[in-house]
Amino acid sequence: MLEQLRASDHWSYYQAKGIKSSVLATRIALIESLGKRAPEADLEKQKKYEEEQKEVSEDAKREEATSREHFLSHEIYARAVTFFQIAIAIGAISVLTRKRRYFLISLGSGAVGVGFLIQGFLR
Repeated sequence: MLEQLRASDHWSYYQAKGIKSSVLATRIALIESLGKRAPEADLEKQKKYEEEQKEVSEDAKREEATSREHFLSHEIYARAVTFFQIAIAIGAISVLTRKRRYFLISLGSGAVGVGFLIQGFLR
């Protein structure tokens, strides 16, 4: 979740740079429409904004990719936890009812949970 928040922050910063660049481009266009030459500082600043936008975009994409990877791992571990909880609940039922088949179902559910846990570790 933190990576996704950082990516969102990067995209907001990217947008801010884009707005600054757009405002500066409009200013340059207005100056040139009046038949004057735009200041070199403004032209350099616009190029700088565009370069910074590219860097920020790369950072944001990297954070999003990391966030996706962590989320996929989370989904696998969540499945493991779900099957463990099911196994515990059915195990409790087997103790109360003293039925062997519920105990075996509980073991099976636990085994599926272990399978998801191993899959999470191997990912």
